[in-house]
Amino acid sequence: MLSRSFDTIGKNPGLFFGLSLVLAGAPSFLMSWWSAQLGVGRDPNAIFAMFQSSEFWLPMVGIWFVYVLTDAVLQGALTRATVQSLTGETPGFAECLEIGLIRLLPIVVIDLLVTIGTSLGMMLLIVPGVILALCWAVAVPAYVEERIGIAESFNRSLELTRGERGNIFLVMLVVVVILWIIGMITSAINMAGGGNPLVAAVAGGLDGTISRMVWVAVIAVIYVDLRAAKEGPRTNELETVFS
Repeated sequence: MLSRSFDTIGKNPGLFFGLSLVLAGAPSFLMSWWSAQLGVGRDPNAIFAMFQSSEFWLPMVGIWFVYVLTDAVLQGALTRATVQSLTGETPGFAECLEIGLIRLLPIVVIDLLVTIGTSLGMMLLIVPGVILALCWAVAVPAYVEERIGIAESFNRSLELTRGERGNIFLVMLVVVVILWIIGMITSAINMAGGGNPLVAAVAGGLDGTISRMVWVAVIAVIYVDLRAAKEGPRTNELETVFS
């Protein structure tokens, strides 16, 4: 799954990196720049004072709101691009972006429900939260590709992941380690900048771009592989295999 994910990104580098840069990197850049301007990460007293100020919360909520929306578009767009690439089609920038925009609000709702459910599960000794995250791992790809309702996408994810959640956990664990390494590299870049807000923003934007690009691609590949394993490859997938 991991090799197929990176291979898919490698076949469409401009599309994947471009969408991720605009939809994930730019909001991360803004968040990191704004945080650096306020001194986050350098002065504990300043951090404590910020949490008591509307000058912190209003921009914070605004940037968070933008990030939620752009991330939902990114998930829809990259999911479509990944599935098309894996099934032998050539993903197009405009088409993938359109899919992300059309499915924006339902994806936001799915993400919100997953976040609430897994967060509540994490409060119950962590394990229930992990289980729920695995059960709902492919709810977004199922919604994007199968044009089903929000509730149906959760049921579809439960069905597809049944019997494979241990393997999905291992894949996600490896991805988390990879993203942690990427985060360490961007943190080193930030530290090398000596607190310069622009360097911090660039490092944050780079981390956001790569992390979301990899994560969404891996989830989409997991969805395609689960669907093929349980239902057999689609006609265009067979044509790709034997071409």
